[in-house]
Amino acid sequence: MESVEKDVEEFVNYLEQNNVVDHITNIFIMLYNESERPSDPIEYVRKNLLPDNSDTREIAEIKSLIESARVELAECQKVRDELVAKLKQLENNEDNAEEEEIETLKDCAVE
Repeated sequence: MESVEKDVEEFVNYLEQNNVVDHITNIFIMLYNESERPSDPIEYVRKNLLPDNSDTREIAEIKSLIESARVELAECQKVRDELVAKLKQLENNEDNAEEEEIETLKDCAVE
């Protein structure tokens, strides 16, 4: 039994010496001081445990790229819609011009 207690004490000392206990305590204090409780406290702790890790930065960069792509896509869709409308208008104008030409030819033939 003493061996287990000694192991636990050594482990706790190890965590304290490496500031693990302080760091986790600070995260819990931050969570406690939040005006609105996060819906996922485990995610909150995870994000704040290593807030500057490479995965977090990469995810933020990818989210930014996705948002830029969404904006560009919306712009392209708007341009496409405008071009489709112009094409329909030109097709209608062409159809009207053909009808007018046919009517003119009919009128000439009748005379």
